[in-house]
Amino acid sequence: MCGIAGERRFDGRSADIGLIARMNDCQAPRGPDGLGVQVHGPVGLGHRRLKIMDRSDLSQQPMADPALGLSIVFNGAIYNHPELRAELSGLGYRFFSEGDTEVMLKAYDCWGLDFVDHLQGMFAFAIFERDSGRLVLGRDRLGIKPLYFARDARALRFASTLPALLCADGIDRDIDPVALHYYMHFHAVVPAPHTMLKGVRKLAPGTLMIVEGDGTPREQVYWDLSFERSDAEQEGLLQADFIAEGLDQTRGWFYTLMVLSTALFDRPAFKNVIVNGLVLASDGKKMSKRLRNYPDPEVVINATGAD
Repeated sequence: MCGIAGERRFDGRSADIGLIARMNDCQAPRGPDGLGVQVHGPVGLGHRRLKIMDRSDLSQQPMADPALGLSIVFNGAIYNHPELRAELSGLGYRFFSEGDTEVMLKAYDCWGLDFVDHLQGMFAFAIFERDSGRLVLGRDRLGIKPLYFARDARALRFASTLPALLCADGIDRDIDPVALHYYMHFHAVVPAPHTMLKGVRKLAPGTLMIVEGDGTPREQVYWDLSFERSDAEQEGLLQADFIAEGLDQTRGWFYTLMVLSTALFDRPAFKNVIVNGLVLASDGKKMSKRLRNYPDPEVVINATGAD
């Protein structure tokens, strides 16, 4: 677990290095092993590091590759980074570190925005292109790693945690009623892009945010879960529905037996009914003939006068 932070100014000013440092400090528990800040004119990047893969200073962040003109801050783990490193090495890339952060930089240079299709892992990142001024934010397919942002006419700020963003002034801290609705109805889940604060959003899973050199922002979904079914899956679903219907009827029959046993078992006349019913239930073929007409327990109890 690491923490990333940054700012992209739209008003002609340089990024606020003091603000990024404060956001870094706010995220210190996410990365106790190191910190760093870089400013490139209107773009500033910050990072708190937890050393896991390459524990050397060669993987310190923000990481810059002057030859490629790229800088990155990254939180997460790329599980297939050894395979990607080998592939990129075969394409002529040379590496100075052993971790997955540099692999992401080289992969972005090689495949552009499509590099995320090659990643297997959990991640949130920001990549800055020195020559074009483009800033790219991205989040993994399932949203395992968080990425919050706040945007107004002056700047875009982003961070791994919501409290870090509140180090900046001018963010609307009123409760977002839509987010509160989700929170109260979905067992404390607030789906992207909402957060509990009106002025703070979160990047949706499987999504890139691209801010061009002129400040124009756009979002690009690179992955989504498909709910379309093939013919074979549809046929299997129909069979599953048939089985589920039978199970529902079975549950109804056993529910009737449970109610009867509770209400009537102390009456000798009904003990045989319960026992015979259980014997019937053990014979699926006989039971299936009566499933469609199992008695409503309320009707049975009312008819017998049981309490």
